[in-house]
Amino acid sequence: MPVVADFCRRLDLQAIVDRACPVREVAQATGAMTALRKLAGRRRSLLVGDSKLVSYANLRAMGQAGVAFIAPASKTYVDADVPATQDAAAATPVDYTASRDQDRPPDQRGRYRVTEDTMTLHGKRTRDPALPVRRVFVWPGARADAARANRARKLDRARDDLERLARGLGGRHYPDPDAVTARVGAIAASRRVKDYLRAQVGTNQAGKPTLAWSSGQAALDAEAASDGWYALLTNLTPAQADAAEVLRRFKGQEVVERRYSAFKGPLAVAPLFFREGLNRRSPARGAPWLAVSRGPACRRVVSGYTAARCLVSARIDGHAASGAGWDMVPRACARRGGGARGR
Repeated sequence: MPVVADFCRRLDLQAIVDRACPVREVAQATGAMTALRKLAGRRRSLLVGDSKLVSYANLRAMGQAGVAFIAPASKTYVDADVPATQDAAAATPVDYTASRDQDRPPDQRGRYRVTEDTMTLHGKRTRDPALPVRRVFVWPGARADAARANRARKLDRARDDLERLARGLGGRHYPDPDAVTARVGAIAASRRVKDYLRAQVGTNQAGKPTLAWSSGQAALDAEAASDGWYALLTNLTPAQADAAEVLRRFKGQEVVERRYSAFKGPLAVAPLFFREGLNRRSPARGAPWLAVSRGPACRRVVSGYTAARCLVSARIDGHAASGAGWDMVPRACARRGGGARGR
């Protein structure tokens, strides 16, 4: 709407108000003019995407087009060791509550902290210009707690497997150190504890294999330092949005996705039961109809798009049905919903 916006900006609203109403409230007129100018002004779009959005070519093109963006950075652009250098206690708390935590007590809601710096992206060619971007590190408390619980669960499962292996040392399955070493490697890979599992395999004086293991505390501490952290890249300036506002705008992505899902995704409607063999024809239109029972039957799930089309195209004709409690809907509605037989 550039033409309309430019036209509204050229209007001398104050002179118009003065001529129309010489005696007026200055505060009300000023507020109305400010609101109208804000409504008629241009607004920049904000593109919020996932990590696939982040590439040198994409960010350069968006910068040249003047498009603002926010996207999480993958490990390709931000190494996993970089968030480990951040201090969650020194980060800035964010006043944000996720929708899933709205009904929870304040002490059980998710906590968010942010800190920021800058980084530079380089293209594959030497003549490609460097792209400086803001990097906002986000620490969600719930995600950090989940990472710690997951690591403890992996270590417990690996410990159970190693204890079971220790009880079978010298048996027919693990008669020598090579078999034990192979099994230890399989446990570390399946339980995903390679980075912090330390195992020593040997033999005793009788030639029986021995096994000792421990958890590398240094590796555990290094991984725990990065629990929950992730990085957001954006070209918004600090004047446009501080680090906390960048996170809030990034979290607004799910609102758009949820509305799209509500329209295109599954929509629970009233219980319907489709019965085959009761095809009738409307005496007025001559169109095929399908009888639908409204009794206690299984729930029918269709998409919002399908339901809208069916409601628009359906024409209820009570004279075509024989028996109380029956409505008539087009067969096309059942066909779009996934077949004539209800599930």
